[in-house]
Amino acid sequence: VAVWGWADDGERVTVQFRDQTVTTTAAGGKWRVYLKKLKAGGPDDLKVSGRNSLTLHGVLVGEVWIASGQSNMEMAMRSTFDAANEIAQAANPLIRFYTVSKLKADQPVEDVTNTWQVCAPEVAPGFSAVAYYFARDLQKALGVPVGIIHTSWGGSPCEVWIREGVLAANAGYKRDILD
Repeated sequence: VAVWGWADDGERVTVQFRDQTVTTTAAGGKWRVYLKKLKAGGPDDLKVSGRNSLTLHGVLVGEVWIASGQSNMEMAMRSTFDAANEIAQAANPLIRFYTVSKLKADQPVEDVTNTWQVCAPEVAPGFSAVAYYFARDLQKALGVPVGIIHTSWGGSPCEVWIREGVLAANAGYKRDILD
């Protein structure tokens, strides 16, 4: 399980989670450690310390899935059939959602500003309906925490999700699309 972040070059960083403690040294302003395989469950605290200290509370270990696509994946719970009833029943602390902000960029970005949200009636209206129903059913079937990273953008062509260099190197794409 990778845990990473940013720190001054040469800074020693220690990560503590459950019964594991791992230390590394930042290089190039970045650091990364790997925890041994973890059993699904939680919530637990994850502590990162170096020159500064940060503790993340309520960390779960389990399944993490990406929900991506266009308008059908983007459609919010508030727009579904029987939305009020479904949203009222959406409380499940073992399901977490992370919605990636829409950002136009020519290169991948290293940091994002949103936070994980616990599945609850107060926040469920804005969740992707497809992702919510998938997470709800998966969590029930497996009995482990489920995290969904929602990154859909209705009306976006597939080309904006692929690096320009990758598209340009594909002879079939150039022949069929660009010519």
